[in-house]
Amino acid sequence: MTHDISETRGFERVVVIDGGRIVEDGRPDVLAGTPGSRYAAMLAGEEDLRLRTWSASMWRRLRLTDGRIRA
Repeated sequence: MTHDISETRGFERVVVIDGGRIVEDGRPDVLAGTPGSRYAAMLAGEEDLRLRTWSASMWRRLRLTDGRIRA
């Protein structure tokens, strides 16, 4: 079990529960490619949040190159 939706792409099976009821059940690749899928919507929402969060100006990007930290 995980709350990191993108990690579930490597699972054999995904069960999506909403309000205590199973609303989707199947292989992640199939559910992700199904129009109107709640699983696909959750993946898209998580990716959107990740992009908006990490693109915020408050974050400083550093790289490790040849054993040295560079901005």
